[in-house]
Amino acid sequence: MVQSTEINFSEVFRLDQGSPSGLVWNINDPRGRNYWVGMVAGHCCDRDKAWRVKYDGSAYFAHRIIYEMHHGEIPTGLLIDHIDGNPSNNNINNLRIVTHSVNNKNSKISSDNTTGVTGVLYNTKTNKYGVFYEYYVAQWTDGKVKNKHFSIKKLGEDEAFKQASDYRDKMVDEMNLRGAGYTERHGK
Repeated sequence: MVQSTEINFSEVFRLDQGSPSGLVWNINDPRGRNYWVGMVAGHCCDRDKAWRVKYDGSAYFAHRIIYEMHHGEIPTGLLIDHIDGNPSNNNINNLRIVTHSVNNKNSKISSDNTTGVTGVLYNTKTNKYGVFYEYYVAQWTDGKVKNKHFSIKKLGEDEAFKQASDYRDKMVDEMNLRGAGYTERHGK
């Protein structure tokens, strides 16, 4: 997707919360084929469910256009986060500007998660003497990735998983007290 610095989107689009994309065209297609004033702008939805708009040979995310029309240009390196986690909901009250790190703290559980709990991993290791270890890992990011291991051999499978899950929750709560920004929907 193209970052929008050279186009005045207010000339091209009009904000319309009644439109599924949040935008309608404010101009007619010069060729008279693809769009006209008042028509819903954009198309949805690829696998990520986000609305996109094609204009002048480039593609743009509708949520970025809407945010820029309300608040001005988006600084380089920042993202627009859909607060409710629905990438099709481009209501301005559902959009906020965030860093990549904060955006991840509002994301759902990863599709490759095998434990069913965000930030809790199952792992195995064989040491240099051939001893095999199984454990759960509570993992979190507080400036850098941190983790704590819970031995299945010492605690049993269920207890190791429970303690890793509880510890992860505790660390997220502590980070949120310091303003980390994890949301209620993180990992759900």
